[in-house]
Amino acid sequence: MGLKQSIVRWSHSKTRSVLGVVLLSIVCALRPVSAAGAGLVCDLSACLDYALVSHPSLKLAKAKQSTAETTVSMGQSKFWPTLDVSTHAGVVYGEPASPFILARSITVKTVDFFGSYYSLDVEYRHPFYKEGVWFGKDAPSILEAKGALRESEYAVMIAREQLRYEVSEAYFNALKAKEALQAGEDLLRARQLDYEAAQKRFTQRLLARHDLLLAEVKQKAAQNNLDAAKRAFSLARTNLAFRVGLDPGTEIEVRPHAMPLSPIPPLDVLTEMAYRERPEIAEQMAAVETTAATLQLAQSEGLPTLELISGYSIGDDYDPPGNTSWVTTFQVNLPLQNLYTSRVKRLQAETKRLEQDQRRLELRHTVASEVMQAYHEVAKRVDALELAVIQVEQAEQEVASVRSKFDAGLATQPALFEAEYALSEAKKSRTDVQYDQYIAHAKLRKAVGGAWTP
Repeated sequence: MGLKQSIVRWSHSKTRSVLGVVLLSIVCALRPVSAAGAGLVCDLSACLDYALVSHPSLKLAKAKQSTAETTVSMGQSKFWPTLDVSTHAGVVYGEPASPFILARSITVKTVDFFGSYYSLDVEYRHPFYKEGVWFGKDAPSILEAKGALRESEYAVMIAREQLRYEVSEAYFNALKAKEALQAGEDLLRARQLDYEAAQKRFTQRLLARHDLLLAEVKQKAAQNNLDAAKRAFSLARTNLAFRVGLDPGTEIEVRPHAMPLSPIPPLDVLTEMAYRERPEIAEQMAAVETTAATLQLAQSEGLPTLELISGYSIGDDYDPPGNTSWVTTFQVNLPLQNLYTSRVKRLQAETKRLEQDQRRLELRHTVASEVMQAYHEVAKRVDALELAVIQVEQAEQEVASVRSKFDAGLATQPALFEAEYALSEAKKSRTDVQYDQYIAHAKLRKAVGGAWTP
C-alpha cells in the first residue's frame, strides 16, 4: 500500500490508534537482554529495555532532575521557621562585661574574679515578608527552581526519545549488516560451486582458460565482499552495544523481531501532534517561565524583608546561680545595595527572556521542518521499496533465462555471472531499503514526539 493510500485509510478510521511511525516492537512489552554464551542475545525490545534502564546519558538526565527537586526543597526551606540552639562554656578572668552585668549595674570591682562561665541561647525566626511576597507564596526563587525542575523533567523525556531513536537506528543497521553478511556467504558458496564446475569443464576441455580464470576472479571477489561484510557487521554490532550503553567490545547476537508498520496520518496532523507532544517545546515553555521568575527575583532584590525573632537565653555569668532573658522582636531589613548592579541584573534577565521568546519561535520552525523531512523520507522509502521489489523479480527472471541458455550452450559463463551478481545486488538493495524504511519510521516517531492517538 502506497503512502497516499495509507493516508486515505487513516482519514477513514480516526477511531483506531494510528501509531504510524512506531514499530510494534518499539512500544510492546520490553524484555531484558539475556546471556548467550560469551555474548548477549538482543532483539529490539531487549535493546531498548536495557538502554532505557542502564544508559549513562539517561542516568545523567535523571540525576539532574533529582538535583532540581532538591533545589526546589531548599528554596522552599528559606521561608520555613527556623530554631537555632547555641551554648558556650569556659573560664572567665578579669573585668568581663555582659548584658546581665549591665542590667544589674554590677561594678567592675564586684566581678573582678576568676571563675567558670556558661550560657545557653535558643532563637526562633519566622520570615513573614521576603522577595516581595508574604509567607513565601509564589516567591520568585521558588518559581525559578520549579521552572528549572520542569525543564529537567522534559530533558529526561528528550533523552529517552533520543535514546529510542539511536538504539532503533543502530539495531536496524546491525540487522542490515547481518543480512548483507548472510548474502555474502550465499554468494561465496555459489561462486565456489561455479569455480568447481568450471574446473571440471576446463579439465574436460569444454571451457577456455579465460573463463576458468574469470570464475576464479569471481570467487576471490566474493570472498573479499564477504570479508568486508564481516567487518561491517562487527562495526554495526559495536555501534549497537555503544548505543545500548554496553561496553563497545560486548558481543551481541542480533535477532530479528516482528515489525509490522501501520498507516500514518497526513502531514498537517503530524505537525500539530509534534507541537503538542514534542518535549523540546514543553521544555522551552518551562524555560520561558524560569526566565520570568529570574527577572522577578532580580526586581525583588531591593525590597525589604520582615521576620519575627524570638530568643531565650540562660547563663551563669558572674552572679550564680544563673540569669535568664527573653526577647521577641519584629525585624525589618532594608538592603542598601548598588542600584546600578541591580539594574544590570534586571536588564540581563530581560534580555534572556527575549532570547527565550525568539528561541521558542525558532524551535517551532525546527520541529515543523523535522516532521516534514521525516514524513517525506518515509514516502521516499515506500517508493524505493516498491521499485526494489520489482527489480528483484526482474533479476530473478533474468538469472533463470540466462541459466537456461547457458545450460543449452547459448550463453557464456560471464553473462551468467553478471546476471547472478545483478540479482545479488538487487536483493541487497531491497534489504537495505526495507531496514531504511524502519529507520525512517523511527525517525518520524522521534520528530513527532513519540506515540500518539488520533
